[in-house]
Amino acid sequence: MSVEIVATTYQMSDGLQEVELTHDGQTKRFTGEGLSEYIEALAAVRANLLPLVRLDVPVGRSVPTQLDPNFSTAAKEMVNGSSLYFRHSGFGSLGVIIPFDKLVAPHLSFGTQIEEAKISRARPLN
Repeated sequence: MSVEIVATTYQMSDGLQEVELTHDGQTKRFTGEGLSEYIEALAAVRANLLPLVRLDVPVGRSVPTQLDPNFSTAAKEMVNGSSLYFRHSGFGSLGVIIPFDKLVAPHLSFGTQIEEAKISRARPLN
C-alpha cells in the first residue's frame, strides 16, 4: 500500500517553519516540534500493531539512514544492558538497549569492519 501525503512548508514571521500535511482529504498543520511529537505517537502505535515490524532489513527497499549521526551509549545495570542512542534528522533520537550478553555480536562485527577498512586503505588505488 502506497501512502500519498502532500506536504506544504510555510515560513513564519519569527523565522521558524510549519508544515501542512494533507492525506486522504484531511489536512493538519504542525510546527517542527509538533510534527516530532506526532511521529513519536505514531511510532508508539505501530510498535503495538500486528504484524510486528520485520526483524530483517528488507532487501531492495530503501531504509531511512543518517550519515555520521551523533550518538551516545552507556551501561544500564538496572536492565542488564547497554543503551545506544542515535540522532536522526527525521525521527529525532532513536534508542535501543542491547543486553550485555548480546554485546559481543556487534562488537565483533564492528571490529571486523574496522580491520577490513584498514586493509582496504592500505592497498594502492588502481
